[in-house]
Amino acid sequence: IKPYIQWGHDEEKEYTPSVLNFSTGAGGVLYPPQCFHEDITNTSLFSKYAPKGDDIWFKAMTLKKDVQYVRIPIECDFSDKFLLLENGQDIALYLSNVKCGENDIQIKDT
Repeated sequence: IKPYIQWGHDEEKEYTPSVLNFSTGAGGVLYPPQCFHEDITNTSLFSKYAPKGDDIWFKAMTLKKDVQYVRIPIECDFSDKFLLLENGQDIALYLSNVKCGENDIQIKDT
């Protein structure tokens, strides 16, 4: 697996369901009922393996049930839908998880 920072975004607008797709919750993710493994609410496991990686934990719990992800079309720019809180960016998870490589550790551990 490439480092998380190199994964990039789905620019080709591929809408094919696959277990290889990885969803992040910044723009919203719809998880259907019963898609998660029973360990989804096991806080001791989550805290140990993915303490700052909710998207990673959700992916691991759906992989255990062989759930496929699919991207749905949204015809607007991310910045048009969401407000950026400038003062909150100095503690954003992006800094530790992506820039400092903590997502890679959490993915490996999970």
